[in-house]
Amino acid sequence: MKMPEQPILDAATLPQDLDLIRAEGTLIIGTESFVEAVQRLGFEHDITFRELPVRGA
Repeated sequence: MKMPEQPILDAATLPQDLDLIRAEGTLIIGTESFVEAVQRLGFEHDITFRELPVRGA
């Protein structure tokens, strides 16, 4: 099964106690608080972030 180009997350399946999830291959899903922490620490030049749609939120 191939990962879609634009994944859509299902809110009911997202863990509430984690800020970082490895989904498939190199796709890593981070929470907004994770992104903010990376930016505060100055590591955003090493990572590409994009917002993913969430279904059922």
